[in-house]
Amino acid sequence: MDLFITGTDTGVGKTFITAGIAATLVSQGVATGVYKPAQSGASIGPDKKRIADDLEFVKKLSPKIKTKASYILEIPAAPSVAADVEDITIDKEVIKKDFNEFKKGNDVTIVEGAGGLMVPFGKDFMCSDIAKMLNLPVLIVAKPDLGTINHTLLSIEYARKKGLKIAGVVINNYPEGTTDVAIKTAPLLIQKFGQLDKVWVVPKNQNPFGTGIAELVAQNISINRLFS
Repeated sequence: MDLFITGTDTGVGKTFITAGIAATLVSQGVATGVYKPAQSGASIGPDKKRIADDLEFVKKLSPKIKTKASYILEIPAAPSVAADVEDITIDKEVIKKDFNEFKKGNDVTIVEGAGGLMVPFGKDFMCSDIAKMLNLPVLIVAKPDLGTINHTLLSIEYARKKGLKIAGVVINNYPEGTTDVAIKTAPLLIQKFGQLDKVWVVPKNQNPFGTGIAELVAQNISINRLFS
């Protein structure tokens, strides 16, 4: 089964979770690829070429993970905005073609969106339209802060109205041992009101250099249940 990973907001750790899941799968002998339809806010390499930083992060966890981005945009904004500024047209058909070509030879292909489901990608389509076009179940990554219940349940409801299957929810960077009642009750309330049985909590990675991400994800997300 392939998977589309989105977030309730930008900066919630989609790439962290994407990389951790992909590295875990590869360690189990599963041929895995990570595809980004569009990367905004790309950095520029010494050769003046644009770098899809999210995919570079994924590759650092395991060089065995295949990666590809269709559009690499320099402006740190919604893909449609960045593309417009850079006079580039993001084409849904190009994304569909690239995805279908890229997934050949993969046992699992993970698609990482940009921001949340309602982030505009093109002049007339959003991130959710890409997930729908590719017919992929959606894993929603959320942050543990106050307000995450509302943001996550809204994302779940919107996804279902778009006809998307919810693969689960991951609350990332969860502070272990927290006494904050809002944070402590969020997972169960999201599970209850979102009518989901797949809600996982991933603690904050304490290693500042990013090592141990695959282990942290594997210990806290049931990969078998996620892809069942």
